[in-house]
Amino acid sequence: MTSPADSEAGGRERSAVRRIARNAAYLMASEVICKVLIFGFFVIAARRLGPADFGVFSFSLAQVSMFSVFADLGLGVMIARELACDPARARRDVNEILSIKVVVSLLLFAASCVVVNLIGVDQRNVNATYISSIFILASALSLFYGYVFQGLERMELASAIRLTQAFVLIGGTMLLVRRTASALSYAWLYSIAGLLAAAVAWGLASTFVVGPGLGTRFRRWGELLKSSMPIGIAAALVMVYYWNGTSFLSRMYGDAEVGLYNAPFRVIIGLGFIPFAFSQAIYPMMSRMHQRLDGALKDVVGRSLRYMLTLALPLGLVGMALARPAVLLLYGERFSPAVAVTRVLVWWGALVYLNQILSQYFFAAGRARVVTVQTLSSLVVNVAGNIVLIPRLGSMGAATAIVAAEAVGFLFLLSHQLKAVDAVSLRSVSRTMPRIFLACAASAGTGLVLARVSPLIAVVGALAVYFAVILLVGGFDRSDIAILRLLPGRSES
Repeated sequence: MTSPADSEAGGRERSAVRRIARNAAYLMASEVICKVLIFGFFVIAARRLGPADFGVFSFSLAQVSMFSVFADLGLGVMIARELACDPARARRDVNEILSIKVVVSLLLFAASCVVVNLIGVDQRNVNATYISSIFILASALSLFYGYVFQGLERMELASAIRLTQAFVLIGGTMLLVRRTASALSYAWLYSIAGLLAAAVAWGLASTFVVGPGLGTRFRRWGELLKSSMPIGIAAALVMVYYWNGTSFLSRMYGDAEVGLYNAPFRVIIGLGFIPFAFSQAIYPMMSRMHQRLDGALKDVVGRSLRYMLTLALPLGLVGMALARPAVLLLYGERFSPAVAVTRVLVWWGALVYLNQILSQYFFAAGRARVVTVQTLSSLVVNVAGNIVLIPRLGSMGAATAIVAAEAVGFLFLLSHQLKAVDAVSLRSVSRTMPRIFLACAASAGTGLVLARVSPLIAVVGALAVYFAVILLVGGFDRSDIAILRLLPGRSES
């Protein structure tokens, strides 16, 4: 007979699972739409501009990305965690953090414009970077409010910010295809889309979270920065790690090689919407579970890693098999040299799926320094690899370096997680691997056969076969099915 206490605990668990499923569904749906639209934006830009001009545009975005991440300083992740645990107290800090981010982002805008003049690139790259640097301020505001909505578990509001940017980008792209556009035109469009998304974010936050205004409690600024800085350092290192290869390529090989590297790199980044949406939805729950110290976090982390493994391995294995039809489908024959680069980069994407969950675990556990050290280690490996490999291999060297760096980061995070109180069982995580390999083999074989008919049919057919086989061979257990039944719209009975 079930006691009232057990029934109440079960009800709380179902409510938590339903909340995660609802938030993940919001984020997943919006991320699918956003990634498709933004992905379409980059594909059209690459086709219209060609490898060299697309390299100019990609260089400007890479430079701005390495600066823009310093505008966060870890304050976003910190406020999300605090809002999840104590919303009433944390709301008072929203405007204080907004003030910090405005000041810092304006300084970074100026720094970006100065640095691009000092690194010895041609004037086209300089001009494109001037325009793209406007995005630093825009992204500082929109990303911060996205974290605020995440902490309050209002994922529909966070989704609205991303959707605004995506729809403006694709709408502007439709206008640009009717005229002769340059790399500067696409840089302007990217910055304008960011500014409009930031305006929407500010309006939503002013309506649903806290009234508009800037905070001036300077002592509190210091306290907030002291708490958030380890997270901010890790995030800054990640962005430098992501984009330093583009800078090396631009200096050593020129704009065309940058375009050949960034075309598949953008595709792989786009495919990261699944771990992003899932980890963002589950992060507030991880934070609360860590405070309870009842062992529940171990199961959540282990199950999350198993879900990501089910997606990461096919990204690597099937991605290698279908690299040629995928690149030709998206970018055309001019980008055929990028096929080999794609076959390497898919493994970087696969490792990112796993590292996303492990990083969120350490953030939720209040151990951001682990992620900071991991990111620094990966950055050192990546930069060293770029210095050694890019002069010899060009874009293939940049791809190899970033995969090696991500692998080092994965081993570092996993080894520390296995030593934690909430250490997962590797056996439970990896028990579905034989089924995954079987599904990957069937998917890759199907894709290679269908590629003779059409690249589009090959990609779609391979995906359909993989998920069909993984379901048929029992890639999901009863607990997984039970979680799926708690998705929004299903009965809890």
